[in-house]
This record gives sequence, C-alpha cells and structure tokens, in this order.
Amino acid sequence: MTAMPNDELSLKEIKRLIADAYRRIEVFEMTEESVVRPSSFKEEALVDVIFMNVYRVLEEANSLSFDLKMRHRDIPWDQVRGMRNRLAHDYSHVNREVVWGTIRDNFPQLELLVEQELSRS
Repeated sequence: MTAMPNDELSLKEIKRLIADAYRRIEVFEMTEESVVRPSSFKEEALVDVIFMNVYRVLEEANSLSFDLKMRHRDIPWDQVRGMRNRLAHDYSHVNREVVWGTIRDNFPQLELLVEQELSRS
C-alpha cells in the first residue's frame, strides 16, 4: 500500500519544513540555551520563527492518513496533536524545553518515517 496523494504532499512538506527548521537553527546560531531561555528580544523573535516551523511540521503530521499513522505506531500521534494544539492555542504557556527536545529527539524519527513512506510511493 502506498501513501495517499495528500499524504505524499504532506510528507514532502514535512521534509522541507524540518530541513528549514534545522537551517534556521544553524543560520541564527541558536542553541538549547538561547531557545529555552532567550536573553534578548532578538532571540525571542528567532525562537518564534523556529517554533512556527515546528507548528507547521506538527500540523502536516497531524493531517496524515489513519492508515499511514497505523503503519507507524511508534510515533506518539496523540502527543503530536497535543503539541500542535498547544502551539496553536496556548503559545504563551508552551514549555520551550519540550519543543527543543522535540526538534532534537523526535524530528530525526519523523524524518525517517518520511523517507520510508516516500520510498514506498
């Protein structure tokens, strides 16, 4: 079974957005410390830019088909939806350490899922 057409578009967008988030972190020279505890308005603004990418990744991941999600039960889909909702509806209470951990620890797993699914198409 291959990914549904809208899954393929979402997977490609997830891949692009994750690469963009990593690039922004590198270009802006952001570190865990500057993300979790920004020391200037500039750092706060850069965190917002990076977290918008994270939100968009989670939005696309949340829109993936049920079948695709069932093939990847190791991904905590409820947590994906929960973090997406927190970023969208309660941004001022987002735990920056958790979001940074998602970028650092979970994005590589999501990238692997994307590569696996796109190779099936």
